[in-house]
Amino acid sequence: MRRTCESISALRENRYIALWLNLDAQSVENEYVRLRREVRSGEPGIRWEAKPGWIGKLQIVAGVGSGAGAFNERTYMREQQVPNPEFTYFGSAGGVGSVLCTIAILPGKAKKETPHIPDQTIERSWQTLQSWTVPQDTDVTASARLTFANKTRIASYGLRILVNGSNNTSSSASSTAPLFGHGPRTHSASMNTRRVSAGSVISVQAKADHSNPLNRQITNASFNVTWIDGTDVQEGD
Repeated sequence: MRRTCESISALRENRYIALWLNLDAQSVENEYVRLRREVRSGEPGIRWEAKPGWIGKLQIVAGVGSGAGAFNERTYMREQQVPNPEFTYFGSAGGVGSVLCTIAILPGKAKKETPHIPDQTIERSWQTLQSWTVPQDTDVTASARLTFANKTRIASYGLRILVNGSNNTSSSASSTAPLFGHGPRTHSASMNTRRVSAGSVISVQAKADHSNPLNRQITNASFNVTWIDGTDVQEGD
């Protein structure tokens, strides 16, 4: 009974956990984050992976340069939202020393919704592909991804995430259409963690303004919403 009360109490406020990767260690992990060293194009770096089941932030601080010993010339510092961090890697030609990752976990239990989006031919203007209604006042993170099956350079394509009809896309990425003709190209969009009220509608929209329906076909679409269920947080001891 005591452990249950302690667990509920812990959910009532943010939790902060430090993860340390020493300069002579190759990797380290806990139940929330994994850090490991990688070399890309001959350049040493650090890759981080946020494990599923939680929402919050991670802060990366690392010493770089001077051969990556105990004393470093410069400091790398960056904060990332979880899930769907904007970056998952950094590198330095001068090497990377020790790394400190501070993990901030929001209270409550993280839950994930994955509303289905079928393959289809969309309209020429922005079209809602799927929506999800927020059940309580909570923190929400969202991401979407799809493939335009026949993307061409002579049309405009897009993907975005909205809250109550307003564009709240934090970042997006897309592959350039073929130089000639058309071909399959992937688009993605994400919304960083934000506080929303119960009854708010999170939706994903796409557009392709080509006159030919062939060039407006989408496939392999996905829509992921992660939110914090604060039910236990609101309960008494």
